[in-house]
Amino acid sequence: MRNLAIDRCRRSAFESTLFAKEEEGDTTSYASHSPEVIAIDRQALAQVVDALDELPERTRRAFELYRSGSHTQREVAHLLGISTTLVNFMIRDALTHCRQSLQGQMLPDR
Repeated sequence: MRNLAIDRCRRSAFESTLFAKEEEGDTTSYASHSPEVIAIDRQALAQVVDALDELPERTRRAFELYRSGSHTQREVAHLLGISTTLVNFMIRDALTHCRQSLQGQMLPDR
């Protein structure tokens, strides 16, 4: 039960930080976003959650531990009993899958 609570907390933290701007110096206030932008962001978040759910369990777990659990790749490898090289590939594959999911779904209707 404790592990489920920890997983839920980590996933929540991951989801809340997923759409943070990666560029340095971004000072855009989220309070200034319009309802439309907020709705689009929520839709994108739902797409990423769905994309993560499509991943193999071990790949998803490695990605979540690394991105939202603040673990190093070496720590993730130790926790999952795999090599750091495999962890690196799994994280890359998960990130690529999420990005492709967003690119495929975010096209405006015409």
